[in-house]
Amino acid sequence: MLLNWFLEITKWWLALQKGGLSGQTISRASKGVLAGLSIGLFSPNRVGEFAGRLGVLAPEDRKSGFWLNLLCNIPQLLATLAIGLGPCLHQYSWVSDEASLAITGLLLIAAGIICFLLPGLLVRIQLLKSILLDEQPEMKKVMLPLWFLSLIRYVCFSLQFAFVLKLVNAPVGWAAMATAIPTIFLLITCIPTMAWSELGIRASVSSYVLAMYGVDAPRVAVAAFLLWFLNLALPALIGAIWWYCWPQPETEAP
Repeated sequence: MLLNWFLEITKWWLALQKGGLSGQTISRASKGVLAGLSIGLFSPNRVGEFAGRLGVLAPEDRKSGFWLNLLCNIPQLLATLAIGLGPCLHQYSWVSDEASLAITGLLLIAAGIICFLLPGLLVRIQLLKSILLDEQPEMKKVMLPLWFLSLIRYVCFSLQFAFVLKLVNAPVGWAAMATAIPTIFLLITCIPTMAWSELGIRASVSSYVLAMYGVDAPRVAVAAFLLWFLNLALPALIGAIWWYCWPQPETEAP
């Protein structure tokens, strides 16, 4: 859990540094990420995370911060899609094991290229020219590090899921989990959720996929709850306490 969110905090801090908001500290970036988790639990697909991250920025920086957050989140989404599609096709026997690996490799390369080119592509949108044009060269330099950090975070979260499944004695091997876990992450990403339904949807999707490998629903439910609690509920609680007990100091007027 700690490594998972350390990587996310590092991504957000790097985006702020290279996006022209260099006065932000690791501590403030941490507070923004954790506060965003708290708010995100009560919004569809946790889009409220934007509000928490922007809430720790000065009012004049929030417009740029919004687009920097978008640039920070896109690599993680691309990683989920690129790694998940091949195993998902293989899961339902639509492609062979070799074809699944080839698809994943090609999609990872394509996603990395998209990440590198993304700041330049967004600048072509008239609305964003005034926001991103000055920061485009620096953001290009940081997009590949953001991409690699997103991949590491994906692997970290996948291994965490695998170890939790082993902890509950789920009868599924490592090779099967290499197919099942990316499929689960892909399907969960594609399903709109709210806070009150997210845990149920995670458990349902995980049970549906892992049932193909003979894993019973109660074990999957326990594993899904542990993942949800450790990676979302507990950090969100920490973020809420941090936000309310140590409020953001007012920005001094120039």
